[in-house]
Amino acid sequence: MKNKKSVAAAARNETEMYKKEQEQATEDAATTLSQYFMFIVAMVTVVYIGFHYQEMSKDIESNFFSLHDNCGNLENKHNLSYYQYSLNSLKLLGSINVPTTGEVTDASYEDPQSWILNGDSITKVDGNYWYIAVDTDMSGISGDMLRSWFENVNCSDMYRWWHPRDHVWGVWVEHESYNPSTSLVARQGMIHRVKEKIGGKMNKLDIFFQDPCVGKDCEVLRTQGVELVLSGKIHVYLTPIGRVYGGFFIHTLRVDDSGSTLHSRFTMGRDVHCLDNPDSWACFSLDLFQWFVKKIMLSEKNARNIFIHCKEEMYTLGRLIARMNNISSRE
Repeated sequence: MKNKKSVAAAARNETEMYKKEQEQATEDAATTLSQYFMFIVAMVTVVYIGFHYQEMSKDIESNFFSLHDNCGNLENKHNLSYYQYSLNSLKLLGSINVPTTGEVTDASYEDPQSWILNGDSITKVDGNYWYIAVDTDMSGISGDMLRSWFENVNCSDMYRWWHPRDHVWGVWVEHESYNPSTSLVARQGMIHRVKEKIGGKMNKLDIFFQDPCVGKDCEVLRTQGVELVLSGKIHVYLTPIGRVYGGFFIHTLRVDDSGSTLHSRFTMGRDVHCLDNPDSWACFSLDLFQWFVKKIMLSEKNARNIFIHCKEEMYTLGRLIARMNNISSRE
């Protein structure tokens, strides 16, 4: 009797093992087919991009530089003196102490109160995107002064004063959603189309300014000394894809008894997607290989470079605005 039971149990075990082997073989075959499919898609994409790269590059360049800046009304002496002053400011700033990168499993930056928390940091959230915080001393600078700068930096010469090493070209484009600025938020509905270097690499960007206070209680910020908020989405021009959404930023100027502080906050890589020709092969590939694109675009090195670039440009801007408004305490 025992022998019969043992034989039956062995038979069942063999059957179960056979089923598992068959299931594993089916799963392996599916994985192999999926890998082959991904490989074929990648190769087709590479070939397509190879044949159309120059044409796509020309289209992107022509669209990007279709607008001309207006520097004709600036006096040459201002061009030279402010440009040189900003160069000296960068030398005065010297090397930047970049904070050690950290990681958190969950974070919410929707609350306006988080925009004015003190402290520099570079944090990877959920292992998926970067949150970069940069604080800049803006002593002597008011919200009206900072607003005036952004409303009047309408040509490339002025844009280069802001960061003479990294800023190359910049003009404003009025979007169809443009609305007059509120007393707290500036430049909403405007696009700042710029060409600038970050970490030595040239970037073409559309910085789409928007109102971050929609659906949020920003009035509480006024009671804490906030005089101006600047916020926008960062659209990166990538050849041959076109515009790609890369992240957003919020600059909050807070003025209190200790002086003025500009709190700059960047959220990069939370969602990377095409903005032009979403049905194209290039955009399909971006979605398909988004993890790989994010790994390249949003590496720790790039996060550190964004921190350094912001630290430099906002330090320089604070001194430049003080100079333009004859605030001697910033000298």
